[in-house]
Amino acid sequence: MASKSVIPAIKAMIVIELYRRKVPQTQIASFLGITTAEVNYYIKGKRGNSDLIFKLQQDEEFVEAVRITAEKILKEDEVINLCPLCSLARKKALKNGNSCPFDW
Repeated sequence: MASKSVIPAIKAMIVIELYRRKVPQTQIASFLGITTAEVNYYIKGKRGNSDLIFKLQQDEEFVEAVRITAEKILKEDEVINLCPLCSLARKKALKNGNSCPFDW
């Protein structure tokens, strides 16, 4: 479930946050390990579950977590770990008990 809906929604929100900060699409692609075409699809809303993205955008805690992740990407130029965001997204948006083997 997470790989087909939650992860793309998280990536979309991170891409959009970085794009709003005037980060070039090529650099966003490099940061996230995706192609420039994928970045463009996320920006245009052609990738990621739009209903899930909308639901997550309504949650201030999740939006703040995305902002913090974007800041870390820009400041530290590090590979990001999506597990904490994925776990938070599932708790906030799905609320149906889907578990992840990485949630302890």
